Amino acid sequence: MFQLDDITAQEHILSIRFAPDGFSFFVLCATDDTVKAFKHTPIDIHQDAVVTALTTLRSEEIFSYPYKEVRVLIDFPSVTTIPSSLYDEDKQEELFALNVDAGINDFIIANHSSAFDLEILFSIPKELYRFFDNNFNKIAFVHKLTTMLDQANAYPNKAQEQLFISYSELHFSAIALRNNSLIYHNCFNLVVPEDFTYYFLLIFQELKFDQYQARVLIDGTIDKNSKELTTAKEYINQIDFAKIPRPYTFSDNIVISPEHYHSNLFSLPHCAL
Repeated sequence: MFQLDDITAQEHILSIRFAPDGFSFFVLCATDDTVKAFKHTPIDIHQDAVVTALTTLRSEEIFSYPYKEVRVLIDFPSVTTIPSSLYDEDKQEELFALNVDAGINDFIIANHSSAFDLEILFSIPKELYRFFDNNFNKIAFVHKLTTMLDQANAYPNKAQEQLFISYSELHFSAIALRNNSLIYHNCFNLVVPEDFTYYFLLIFQELKFDQYQARVLIDGTIDKNSKELTTAKEYINQIDFAKIPRPYTFSDNIVISPEHYHSNLFSLPHCAL
């Protein structure tokens, strides 16, 4: 692990992904886009993800420095969107509750997507929120859907029909574009692995996407050769996997493989908020 102190930390950005299936982070030098540290810790689905994350945050020295900025990617399915024209910050909790059940121990946070003129409302456990609020000066909480929208807007391989999927062990999120306009987004809970294939193909059917021409981009912790994807490829012709979105320099023999497992995390420092 590279060495930091209170002075040099102010030239670095700490990015963290918090999800039911894992806790990941990396440290980026803001002056030259060099990745100085990276770690992924899988979380057993039977563990309490919040307790596991807080234990790590409180015990590892790397989380004790005054970074230039800290960004936290929230990868949980409790999220909804509101057209910006209808959004009222004073009624944020009411708007969220129209579509999602908020826990009494959660904060509601909003991100803005200028590309699609949307407000993304999501919840975060209060205990986790307070840890970051008490320990860091500049902190941004970003939902996975926000990074997906940013990625979709910037994706260079445009097609008339596009589907973006971000996979976690217990759920996956999907957004769809037709002629560069957002037409669909949803999150699906996964009880058994085969649920992924079912919902994946169901999206194509509901949107009447062309199985030969539509482009699909997948990120997240799904194996390229998994049974679920192998079955989907029998019906869908153009499936690609996300890559780390910027030409970072990696120090200390850091290797990110496969890239699509962590591309969402590595998009975080430069996500438009």
